[in-house]
Amino acid sequence: IIIDDGMAPAFAVGDYVAGKRRSSLHLDSVIGKNCIVETRDNEILFRRVKAGSKPGTYTLTCVNPDTSVRDITLYDRELISAA
Repeated sequence: IIIDDGMAPAFAVGDYVAGKRRSSLHLDSVIGKNCIVETRDNEILFRRVKAGSKPGTYTLTCVNPDTSVRDITLYDRELISAA
């Protein structure tokens, strides 16, 4: 269930999203896509996934420029999985 407006207007608070879970071995296949991600910090977020600046890391971004989310872009995050 979407819990913030970071991916609005395509995805609104309360919308359901789902996907095929990919482990850390297959994360490069989700670069450029909107995904449910689980970070090494145990956060579950729905964000656009981009390549990070370090190997094995990813940048997570909101697509809504007017979001109320405090950290619109999270740089160089390690991910456990993405769907």
